[in-house]
Amino acid sequence: MARILESKLGKTPFKRIIGHNKEIYDKWVALEEEFFSHAALGSELLEQVRRVSAWGQNCKYWMSFSNPPDEVHQNKRITAAMSLVKQSIENPHKILDEEFKTLNSLFTKEELATLCSFIAFISGANKFGVIVGLSEEDL
Repeated sequence: MARILESKLGKTPFKRIIGHNKEIYDKWVALEEEFFSHAALGSELLEQVRRVSAWGQNCKYWMSFSNPPDEVHQNKRITAAMSLVKQSIENPHKILDEEFKTLNSLFTKEELATLCSFIAFISGANKFGVIVGLSEEDL
């Protein structure tokens, strides 16, 4: 059960809690929509990153939307993105320059900047879910 009562603004429990502040809600939703419409990264990559983040941070709410992330993936870009999000959860200070050499060989600068931004955004969403106590029971 969430620790904050839901507002009336928003279509999901997560967004109804953010909806207590309309300005933040509007910008959050706009940024979320922008990320998920970013065709260059692809929906499969974004979904795997979302899953790694949810399961890696043990966010029950976001975990309830899907199965765990794939253990192994054939697509090198998805594998590299999943590795980056795992490292960002474990300890972002320990991400090596070598990791970024690999990432730079697989992604354009725009794609890599978008990927890093998305990882930060989705990790924040998971932390928010944990902090406010959202779980699958809130759905």
